Amino acid sequence: DDALRCYKRGLRIERRVLPPDHPNIVVTLSNLGEIHRQRGEWDEAAKMYGDCLDILRAKHDNKDHGDVASTLSTIGLIHDQRGDTCLSLHYLQDALLMRRRLVGSEHLDVSATLVYIGTILYRKRVF
Repeated sequence: DDALRCYKRGLRIERRVLPPDHPNIVVTLSNLGEIHRQRGEWDEAAKMYGDCLDILRAKHDNKDHGDVASTLSTIGLIHDQRGDTCLSLHYLQDALLMRRRLVGSEHLDVSATLVYIGTILYRKRVF
């Protein structure tokens, strides 16, 4: 609770004094999202990472970027943890496509995303 309070206070200050797409804001939102994720507060975690995604997409003019792909993947994993496999697969597939465009098909980031997707499909008994 103390860490959460500190991060929230810090975010309020950052939003007042920094440009809206400043990397510090993204990092703080990610940290808040991770705290909520660790606590099993899926909706709040997804909201924090969703805010990160909005900032990153705007900062990179809606173009492919590694940070956007990573955030898509994280949101997909959060939705999986909360039991929404449809939404999880949507985000993970978006991350997969973006990663393939960025680094090609033979990259460890692509492999990791494929494994996440495969695990979800396996649990759904989609062979």
